Amino acid sequence: MVGDERADKILSDAIFFFVIGTNDFIFNYFTFPFRSLHYTVSQYTDFLLQTYASYIKDLYSLNARRIALINVPPLGCLPIERTLHFVESKGECVEEINRAASGFNEGLSPMMEHLNPALPELKIVTLDYNGLILDFIQNPSKFGFAVTAKACCGTGFIEAGLLCNQLTPFTCADADKYLFFDSVHLSQKAYEIIANKFLGRNIFGLVANTMTE
Repeated sequence: MVGDERADKILSDAIFFFVIGTNDFIFNYFTFPFRSLHYTVSQYTDFLLQTYASYIKDLYSLNARRIALINVPPLGCLPIERTLHFVESKGECVEEINRAASGFNEGLSPMMEHLNPALPELKIVTLDYNGLILDFIQNPSKFGFAVTAKACCGTGFIEAGLLCNQLTPFTCADADKYLFFDSVHLSQKAYEIIANKFLGRNIFGLVANTMTE
């Protein structure tokens, strides 16, 4: 409707927020054996990073020039993972899963460096979602959270998505006190804090036309 030239301008000026990996690890690898039967964690990480790079190249071919990569959170600290691995983790964060998330995040910078020569006009930053979530968990009172190990919805241990609605029993009265709304997703308050940080100084490199890693 705006024409090819205007569309290209809109795309090149836009900032694309890009995230991949959370569901791939917690569901496709650690919960259901879709991938773990065929890949080690390291091999699966490489597979995801190659897929990520392919998506970025596709966006670049459509004239996207500013991309913000959001890294993977500490997946072993999600209430659903604490529950599913309660026997070995005793309700604490599951370190094996957190190591997988960290390994994926560590692979983002080399992936970006590999892409840069082939996509010379690309401006890209990484946003540290993982670090923010860990800060919430380790210093909850600093952000006004009272509960970080279980979610607001239902029992707080396993419910997610459609299982969380106005009919779900045992749901908390004040979700703002909880880091997680359901066993996978953060509360609105947590997302608001993250959005304010990401939309502030964290994307300055894109707005200022500088390359930041």
